[in-house]
Amino acid sequence: MSERDPHGGAQRPGVVIVEEHLARRLGRAAALSARWRVLALESFEALSRVQRAERPALVLLSVDPAHPGAATRAAQRAKTELSPPRVGLLCHGRVDDPAALVLGCGADGWLGGEVTEATLNAWVAQVMRGERPITQDPAPRRGLLGRLWGR
Repeated sequence: MSERDPHGGAQRPGVVIVEEHLARRLGRAAALSARWRVLALESFEALSRVQRAERPALVLLSVDPAHPGAATRAAQRAKTELSPPRVGLLCHGRVDDPAALVLGCGADGWLGGEVTEATLNAWVAQVMRGERPITQDPAPRRGLLGRLWGR
């Protein structure tokens, strides 16, 4: 991750993505690689070693909506490093209270639901600026009226 910015010669901020699902990992890495140096990992086990070696500005952790514990523990470990990065939680589904998860593990942001390239880049830029965005798709409307109104 020692890539230099071709425009100014300065080193671009690094982003580490931890995502088990291959297609999502590659898609997110491709979406972010135009603006940031990206390193994509498959599991949380290598995160501490990579974090010490690369000193990324942001660590993005994938959250399993059914079992968020592994990601929240990894976020807590990432925040205990000597120079802790910002930590963002990405979830491909929905959880009931993302704000509680973010506060509970000390993360810097939450992005849940269907994520487009533009949404991901805008959200990462917010986290890099020090904002603490909690963004999640609205709950789908149920029943006949919900289907008629187009969700």
